[in-house]
Amino acid sequence: MPEQSAQIAALKSGQIDLMFPSAESRLQLKGDSNIGTVQVNSTNTVRLNINTNRKPFDNPDVRRAISLAIDRAAVAQGAFLGEAVPSAQVPPSYTWAPKMNTMKYHKHDVAQAKALLAKAGYPNGFEVNLNHLAGYATYLDRFAELLKTQLAQVGIKAKLEQRDPSLYFRSDIGVPTNVKAKGYGIMAAGWSADYPTPAGYLQVLVDGRLILPSGNSNYSELNSKEINDLIDKAALETDPTKNAAIWTEINKLVMENASLLPFTADKALNYRNPRLTNVFYNEYYGYIDWAGVGVQA
Repeated sequence: MPEQSAQIAALKSGQIDLMFPSAESRLQLKGDSNIGTVQVNSTNTVRLNINTNRKPFDNPDVRRAISLAIDRAAVAQGAFLGEAVPSAQVPPSYTWAPKMNTMKYHKHDVAQAKALLAKAGYPNGFEVNLNHLAGYATYLDRFAELLKTQLAQVGIKAKLEQRDPSLYFRSDIGVPTNVKAKGYGIMAAGWSADYPTPAGYLQVLVDGRLILPSGNSNYSELNSKEINDLIDKAALETDPTKNAAIWTEINKLVMENASLLPFTADKALNYRNPRLTNVFYNEYYGYIDWAGVGVQA
């Protein structure tokens, strides 16, 4: 039942007991006393990956200018209809996430973005293709359009390139030789960690030793010795507090490098029939723990 409208009708009629609606569908369900609603902070983050091997993106100031050009609060409101929050790669709901106000290139500052572009030799900006999933979710379409508008304010003219969702991660942006051959510069992606740990959120995305010939997740091909060494240090640190501190430093370095530009973390919306019992929401993943759910007779 892929259509949200069909899911809503089925939920209201009792044909199904649970759905995870889009922000648009929430408006149709809001206020229905027969349907239980829970909003949980999701682990899913949406970001841009910048190809560090292609000019002008091999210049950190260009990447930082892109980050400064983006108004993350406007993206959360406009693309996600308010059902998201500005975020680093580690969502703000975690205690080991960096504070947003401590990341100097993670704010919205058009003047500083223009200054960095001029410093890098691009006072009038440049043209670039922005690759994103086609027809996957309406919020991604709004996200791409908003980015195009915001980048234009600093002189970066983005052409939106829609890609096949069935191939996008596996054999399109997930294959470095393909990224190079097609000259990809900016690639939109999302991430939801398999394990709710700092390593789960960051290592496969930023460890230069994990760049794979296919099925690659380090789309920016970031390979920093400083970051790689800190990852090794974290792997050997058994004290949870000290381990989290190392990963916080890694996250900070990744944000300053600006090869990976996270924007928002979703708010997971869960709608259910009140007849469901023993419903436990896993705060790590934003979904119900299916093992314990029952149905009232």
